[in-house]
Amino acid sequence: MKIFLPFILLLLLVSPKGVAQEAKLITSAELIKMQQQDSKLQILDVRTLPELEGGIIKGSTNIDFFKDDFAKKVLKLDPKAPVVVYCAVGGRSAKAAHFLLLNGYTTVYDLKGGFNQWKAQGAPIFYLKK
Repeated sequence: MKIFLPFILLLLLVSPKGVAQEAKLITSAELIKMQQQDSKLQILDVRTLPELEGGIIKGSTNIDFFKDDFAKKVLKLDPKAPVVVYCAVGGRSAKAAHFLLLNGYTTVYDLKGGFNQWKAQGAPIFYLKK
């Protein structure tokens, strides 16, 4: 893990795609509406496995931001389809969204307040089967 974080930071600084714009922050209500309207919407959960025990957003794909293979896995998402990124409160998702933008993803959103805000607003939560 010690090698992974500097690697991501290096990618952010020297990406051949150049400097990208910031991801658009969206609210829980906006994400619910997007889920209903866009069948190609990709929802990326960048939390750790223990965090997932508290629930997930329906339809999300988990790729742990702290894992060594994060960059490799996340770049397998469809760059032409919109991506909404979330974590617990917004720190990791902002970094992950920025990484996507730097690597050619054009429609990237960051869930404001992360999963904690999603849950606090009473949005639907799904739990992993044990």
